Amino acid sequence: MTRKRPTDYMRESGGSFTIKSQDDGTPISELLTLNDGLLLLTQKAIYEVKLADQIDPKRENPNIPPIVQRRILDIGTDSELVGRVLLTARKLFRKEFLPRSIDLTQAMTLAYEALMDIVAMQSTSDDYMLAEKRAIEVAEQSGASTIPCIGNVQSSLQIIFPASRPCCAINAGYYETILSRPWVEMELWFIARFFKSQVWGA
Repeated sequence: MTRKRPTDYMRESGGSFTIKSQDDGTPISELLTLNDGLLLLTQKAIYEVKLADQIDPKRENPNIPPIVQRRILDIGTDSELVGRVLLTARKLFRKEFLPRSIDLTQAMTLAYEALMDIVAMQSTSDDYMLAEKRAIEVAEQSGASTIPCIGNVQSSLQIIFPASRPCCAINAGYYETILSRPWVEMELWFIARFFKSQVWGA
């Protein structure tokens, strides 16, 4: 019988954890399993939680706490983006609505990746709009002959456009998969109505 190490006792014991974020303070409103991790959604943020054995399966590092958490997005369930992309996908990508040929785990992973790309594009867009506003204010204060100018516009576009390509590819692959299947008309109608009601509230 192999003698247990201190790390084994620590990993195999029970425990609990709290979300350690001073600027959040909102309760967990959604739980979502994604790949090998667990996503915790509060109103203000999204956190990923993993067990120490997922990070260090050989149990060689005793300094890793039994439960590891990290904040992956600074937006949560109060965000329209999270609601329309991730939470809508969670409700739509269910075995009751889709044929068995659809990989629901992969579908949720694609939705999560799409959300990450959209958030990155939104952040870059917000930074650009703020820089544009400041440039206009400076030009107005300098006089009528001054033209507003923002440096490194090309670098901002180089961030936005490459990030948009994966989203387009995800959408194209999703619709190609759906439209190539011989579904029953009633099933298609129900899914379309469900998706429309969740995204547009119609």
